[in-house]
Amino acid sequence: MGVLGYPYAAQVAVIYNTLIPGTGSAPPVVSTILHLAFPLAITLDWLLVGDRGPLAWRRLWLVLPYPLLWLLVVLVRGVTDGWVPYGFLLPDRGLASLGLHVVALLGTLLAAGALVWAASRSAGLWLRVPGGPRPPRISSDLSSFRPVFVA
Repeated sequence: MGVLGYPYAAQVAVIYNTLIPGTGSAPPVVSTILHLAFPLAITLDWLLVGDRGPLAWRRLWLVLPYPLLWLLVVLVRGVTDGWVPYGFLLPDRGLASLGLHVVALLGTLLAAGALVWAASRSAGLWLRVPGGPRPPRISSDLSSFRPVFVA
């Protein structure tokens, strides 16, 4: 899982277990795995395994583009055909309610991202070299980045 998956999973766990627990059509065991066990497991992985270097704070904004695009698609779909995945995103509830929920979702995501960024400075308990150097920082230089496309 890429580093951005950690704040997303944390947000899913918080939102699902506080705002909309038990809703949806998935069997309870599936919801428990997706909305509780999986986010808990990856949170423990991030906190306990010290195999990664600290994340640069100037890159925290990277947690926002995907959720913003997702929100845009969901809101357009809500206006055009009336379907949204969560009732609190219904445009019919008014712009004030919708705006408040969108700001809260993005704020929660930034907070989860900040926690992940802060946790990246933890040495972890496993997969670290005692007394040795920390793993290298994730580079902000994207010049060597080559996307991989699977046909």
